[in-house]
Amino acid sequence: MEEARTQSVLHALINLARDTSYACCRCMLENSLFTHLKILWKDVPESSELCLEIGWLTACVYNREETFLEHADQYWAVLNFVTGKLLHFSLLPDSDWKEKVMTPCLVCCGNMLGLSPEITLVASDLPPFLPAVKACLSSRSDIILRHTVWVLTNFTAEPSCRVMVICHSDLRTKLFALCTQQNWEIVAEVLHLLEGMVRVSSEMNQLLVKQGVLGYLNNLLNHPSSGIVEQALGILEALLVDLKSLEQPSVFQAVQNLTIASFDNKLVERARALKEYLLSQSNNYS
Repeated sequence: MEEARTQSVLHALINLARDTSYACCRCMLENSLFTHLKILWKDVPESSELCLEIGWLTACVYNREETFLEHADQYWAVLNFVTGKLLHFSLLPDSDWKEKVMTPCLVCCGNMLGLSPEITLVASDLPPFLPAVKACLSSRSDIILRHTVWVLTNFTAEPSCRVMVICHSDLRTKLFALCTQQNWEIVAEVLHLLEGMVRVSSEMNQLLVKQGVLGYLNNLLNHPSSGIVEQALGILEALLVDLKSLEQPSVFQAVQNLTIASFDNKLVERARALKEYLLSQSNNYS
């Protein structure tokens, strides 16, 4: 009975927090919502249905720019307990409930990270953040995977955080593996993330190549989706032009195959230009 009453109250607060006016959110925060949420996140077990309402209420209130402007000092704690709970949720057995309860936490994290570079730097220092993201990248749920890649995309908008992800071997490996996903949307979102990573520095690009990114990109040049092929080709262009002395016969062959593929003319022209560039850099391609 008590849990049902609490659930009804939380549901009502969520609806108020979703109002286009900020007045309701401001009123909640002025009446100790932050303190109540901390207690709820700490005391409510992962198996409780209240976690769903707690997650969505936190997301609805703290994903707003007005909240950040007026209560920026609370964001460290909010991110800390949300990512900590997310890490615990990731350990639950696979089920519809697991996917359902993790979603608001990921939405909350992703939107908070998108509010300000300051928040991404805060997240980078939080002990549960990267372990939670790593655990989510192992999910079998496409919904969880897509949300997690989006969280990382917002996180890596800050250049120093891009370096952190590139240098984190487990995260890097899991992201590369997602390039083989059957879900094309996930592949496209991972490639969007990689597009930012290859623009950090030559040193970071060398690390990406050393860890095998070219093999995944090479395979994607044969993908049925022209959009994914275009993304993969763009990343290859950035890598190969940057690392001029690189010898990659298999990549050259894939690029050469693309020059005669039945994609749109602009894509074929780009492949031909990259082929000519590779030929100009080496005598070993044939």
